Amino acid sequence: MFISVLGIVGAALALKNPAASGILQLISAVLGLFVGFFVAYFMAFPFLLIGGILALADPRKEH
Repeated sequence: MFISVLGIVGAALALKNPAASGILQLISAVLGLFVGFFVAYFMAFPFLLIGGILALADPRKEH
């Protein structure tokens, strides 16, 4: 349950702080897959993984 909330918080931070968002989503994806190992998490894993990678590779630079 905590890992899912971590992914939601990471997604909520996407516009304000993309780096923190990406890190939280990647942590949630990896921990949820290996620690949680629920069948339902197999659906969330690719979305959290892709969202985390895209947030870290954000082309927008803060001025």
